[in-house]
Order: sequence, then structure tokens, then C-alpha cells
Amino acid sequence: MSIDINKLASLMRLNVTPEKTARYGTIGGYNTYLMYFKGDMSFAVRIYANHIDKSLREALYEFSRSREQYSFVRMWEGRVTAIFTLYDTDTEETAQQKLTELYSFVASLGFAPCCSTCGGNRPARLYGFTNDGLNLCEDCEKIVAADVTNANAVRDLQKPKIKKALPGILIGAASTFLFARYTGGKSPYLVSGGIDAVAGIMIAVIIIKALAVKTSIKTAAVSAALCLIAYVAGNVMWHADYFAKFNKDHAAEQQYIIDYCDAEKAGENPYQDAIVKGDNDLISKYKGMHHLTPEEREDYYMRIVEHQTTKSCVKDFYKLMYSDYGDKMRKGFMMLNLGGILGVVIGLAIFWRLALKVDSAKYKLVALPNVTLNPYDIIMSNGGGIPPTVNESDKQQVSNEK
Repeated sequence: MSIDINKLASLMRLNVTPEKTARYGTIGGYNTYLMYFKGDMSFAVRIYANHIDKSLREALYEFSRSREQYSFVRMWEGRVTAIFTLYDTDTEETAQQKLTELYSFVASLGFAPCCSTCGGNRPARLYGFTNDGLNLCEDCEKIVAADVTNANAVRDLQKPKIKKALPGILIGAASTFLFARYTGGKSPYLVSGGIDAVAGIMIAVIIIKALAVKTSIKTAAVSAALCLIAYVAGNVMWHADYFAKFNKDHAAEQQYIIDYCDAEKAGENPYQDAIVKGDNDLISKYKGMHHLTPEEREDYYMRIVEHQTTKSCVKDFYKLMYSDYGDKMRKGFMMLNLGGILGVVIGLAIFWRLALKVDSAKYKLVALPNVTLNPYDIIMSNGGGIPPTVNESDKQQVSNEK
């Protein structure tokens, strides 16, 4: 069972980050950043606070060791971090109680709010940066903002180079060709064609990103165009294979057509000869041939004799596809190509989302609203002492350490 993170955030008075990937706010006097991993039913907790006494790491370790839901609680420079795992029986209310216990324990040890960059105990504000959180004092905010500006300037200097992206583009197109060549002709045609084309562009995007090549609209357009050409070529090859195989498999059945044409070329009249002989089987076969024009008979003859290889069928593909022989194949061929076009369009959208949008995005340091904290203005609900949510054993531990 998973909890409703929005309800928990409301109970803990936390806000949603602009990317909606985490929750942030102030708990127990500390700026905090809370990330929820629904699949693992766990939280990554950041409390922006520190302490001059580094031996308190052991106290945090003992806290996590005595509570099996905490994988660890550690003190880093500028923050306390923890991983908290939910039980199946946990609700939003119990999760709030158990998480708040950590904040109360950190306060009981005397941790003071701090800047997450310099560690100074001074007023700091939470910022969002590349789907992460920073708690920055005024001086560090200026430094980080300058670094972000410089990083964006460097990214702007990096020009997209289509030559560097060619390996990914060509491998993606080759994959599309192979998919269409060896898995084509399957119904529903639109879906089959679309999947083949999308798969090729996805492969291109993955390789381009693996090569760390900056992309552009030109890169996407070239990739889409080559994938579409490769798909149509693969589709042609699949249908040419089909024609060649059909002719091979039915060559014996259509031998009478070859015999008829050979006899006619020798100056004979095979239909009349069959009538004279009284061969009813030949008469029924030759009757259709007899009523065709010489040109039509020649087409039949050449189709059987010359179109038993994929190469020959590709050479005369248009003629085969638009003959009565290809009537039933033509619709499927066109629908597959339409599916390929739709797949390329979808692939372009994926290319934009996974590559172009990322490469064109700017680094941003965004001040998260309504969270500004002065460490000297912390007011504890019990007059500054240990909060009532801390266990008696924890109180005794803190007293002994003091």
C-alpha cells in the first residue's frame, strides 16, 4: 500500500517543488527537502543543519540503528541526510509522526540551521536546481548563481555537430531497415509500421546521448528522414521477398504458362492443339491464356521466369505491385508505409523530449517560495528544550553526552 504524498505534505506543511519531484518547507525550525520514491516506498530526507561537534554522528547512527525503518541517518557538511522506509501498515499520519521524530531528535542534539554549501549558521533560503534542492545563504547564492551563468555560457558555446551524431543516426536507420525487412507485413499494419519506425529513432537517440553529442533540429530531421527512407526500403524488400518466394513456390503450378508461351513463340497454337487432343485439363488452363493479349501473356511468362529472386522483384517492384498480381498486396504495403510515417512523427516527439529539450534547456537556480529561515529565530514549542516527540531513551542519551 502506498501513501498519498500530497496528503502527507499537507500534514507536514510542505510545498511541492516546481518539478513536482519533491516536497520542501520548514519543519522544527529547519529548512528541509523530502523526496518520495513510490516504487520503493521510501523517503530521502535532507535537513539543512549542522553541529560543531562531529562526534554526534554516533548519536545519529544510534538513532537509525534503534529504528529499523531508517536505513541510515548521517551528518554531512551542511546537512543531515536519512533514508526512511514505510511499512505496508503506515498511513499518512503515522509517516508524519515518524518523520517528525527525526527532526525533533536532530533539534534535541543542538543542531543549528545552516547553508548547505558553506555550512555557515546564517539565514538561508531553499533553491531548486536541476531537480535537486540547495539551502543557500546570501553569499553562496551569489556564487552559485554566477557558476550557473558560466555553465550556461559554456553550453551555448557547444555547437551541435551532426557529424558526431552520424553513428547514432545511421545505426538507428539500419535498425529500422532490419525491423521492416524481417518483421514487416504483420497486421495491424499501422501499429506494426509505427513500432518499427519508433524503435529505430529510439535507438538513434540512445546512441547519440551515449556519445554525449549535442543535438539540434537538423539532427532530429536527418534521423527522421533516414529512418523513414530505411523503413520504406525495408518494406519494399519484405514484399519483394514475398513475391519471389510466391513465384518459387508456385513455379510448378504455373509451368503451363511457360509451356503455352514457349509453344506460341515456336509458331504453334497450344490452345487449338489441346482441343484437338481432347485434353480437358490443358483446355481449362489454356483457355484463360488464349483470351489474353500477347503482351499480357508475356507479362505472365516473365513474372514466373525472371521474378524468382528478391533482386529481380525489387527491380520491377512498381510493375509487380500495380499488376493484378499485386492487388491484394498493395493496400497492406501502403498501410505499412503510413504506419512508418506515423512512427516517425511519434519518434520525433520522443527525440524532442529526450534529446532536443534536454540539450536546449538552461541551468536554472530557482528560489523556492515562502521558505526563508534565520537560525537565531527558532522557537521550539516547549520553550527551547527537547521536543515532546523525542523518546525517553533518546533524552537520556543526549543528557549523558552533555
